[in-house]
Amino acid sequence: MTEDVMMIINSQIKKYEIVSQLGEGGFASVFLGRHYLTKEFYAIKAISRDRAMECGLLCYLENELRLISRFDHPNIVKMYEIIYLQSYICIIMEYCPNGDLNNVINSDQPLHQCDKNRIALEILEALDYLHSRGISHRDIKPANIMFDKDMHVKLIDFGFAREQSESVSTMCGTQMLMAPEVICNYNYDGRKADMWSLAITLHALAVNCLPFEYRGDSQLAKDMKSRTLPINIIATGMIGWIVRNTLIYDPDKRASTAEILNHVKNNEYTYVVKRLPRVKRAKTSSILEQVEYRQNTPHILKVRTNKEGNPCIGNRLVRSKARFF
Repeated sequence: MTEDVMMIINSQIKKYEIVSQLGEGGFASVFLGRHYLTKEFYAIKAISRDRAMECGLLCYLENELRLISRFDHPNIVKMYEIIYLQSYICIIMEYCPNGDLNNVINSDQPLHQCDKNRIALEILEALDYLHSRGISHRDIKPANIMFDKDMHVKLIDFGFAREQSESVSTMCGTQMLMAPEVICNYNYDGRKADMWSLAITLHALAVNCLPFEYRGDSQLAKDMKSRTLPINIIATGMIGWIVRNTLIYDPDKRASTAEILNHVKNNEYTYVVKRLPRVKRAKTSSILEQVEYRQNTPHILKVRTNKEGNPCIGNRLVRSKARFF
């Protein structure tokens, strides 16, 4: 099936050569493509029209394409072109060769705390860009946070994103990271629900574990509804502060992206622009040229240190090779 799709794309899209497959889902395949003239690499997402229609996903696809075409932020994946074929819709996107946040969390090369802070801030900057425009992502999770060739964050997957998100009721996302109001089927503000998901994601980045004991989706839903979820925040420093101020049952008491960024500006946290270790990734990584680390990273922190900025949390925590979806 994959070879058939590759043949169709290679025969009908003249500008790009398919180098290899990067991934596959229920109704789409993602390929590494190379532009014939510029030799630049791109991710080509080929979506089956028939499968998307059968699964009722065309409306989500249309929503994603409409939104992402308007975004212009260094930490949100760029879409360059949409090519409509008879059987497939092909989206030409920025290629992120260093995988997703799960790869970083599980890398054999542990990150320094200042590097984790930088990643957290780049995620926050991307989310603040959306929230300031009245857009909620509604599926914040490690798998939707990719890294480009310079190890900068690229937020992806806007199928569930919603404009004017003050009050929505659709249950969507990944249950392990869903906010209580989403699981309980209440009307909710999508941006505030994003902050709960962000807290869990950043806690996983900081200490490689969830901030609560996960005992399955069914038990999680029961604990959410009864407000008895045993929360245990291990993360400290900047990320610990963010988690403590966003992993809150009452959505109105969660800090917003703007409030968090303002707090970070006015407090002393370790933040040094360093080259992050390259994550061993796909077979295609060997064909990529080594590039210099670019310096236009988030600018909001001074290079100062306090005891919270460099937490030492015993041995490297927990769940080796965990995947947080």
